[in-house]
Parts: sequence; C-alpha cells; structure tokens
Amino acid sequence: MPNRSGANQYGIKDYPPLDVLKETLMKCVKLSLTHNQKIQYLKEKHGLSIGYTKLQEIKDDLEIPTVRKPRVSRALIKGLATNLIEKDTHQGKGPGALKSMLQNELILIPR
Repeated sequence: MPNRSGANQYGIKDYPPLDVLKETLMKCVKLSLTHNQKIQYLKEKHGLSIGYTKLQEIKDDLEIPTVRKPRVSRALIKGLATNLIEKDTHQGKGPGALKSMLQNELILIPR
C-alpha cells in the first residue's frame, strides 16, 4: 500500500539550495573525501542526514565530477596533462603530483 502522506520513518529532509549544495560537494571533491566523509561533511555543514544512494543521486543530478565521470572531454584532460608535463622541464614531478595538480583544478583522472 503506498504512503499517501509522503512522509516516511526517516523524517522530512531540509535540503540547502542547489547552488550551495553543489559548491559544498565540489569542495568535497577538491579535498578528495571518501563517500562516508562526504556524508559526514554534509551532516556537519548543512545538517543534512542522507545515505550513500541519495548522495549518488544528488551528485549525478548536479553533475559533480568523479574519476569515472570527469564531466569534461578526454581531449581537454589530455591537453591539460600534456601542458603540465611540458612545463616540468626537470621531470621532477611524478604521476601522483600531476594528478594532484589536475585535481586542484577539479579535473579528476584515474591513477
């Protein structure tokens, strides 16, 4: 039997505005937080108590970048990585450093 009132045992959720929520999740990306840390961060920052599935839905709706879905073209990623490698004339930066530099610009690449 469907729940006609729309309320369930988890209570009413008070979501922040979408732009604020997107900014918060982008900050989580920059800090490279895990899923559990993101859920905890949202709870502390906005008082929003959600689970893993709802977090994934929100991330998909707001087009938050992930390693598997970077939300930018491969050509752009390749061009930015190539530029960083070309600027490193002494070849002192390894792949981890380049990945971190791209992550600071919210471009996520796999290891």
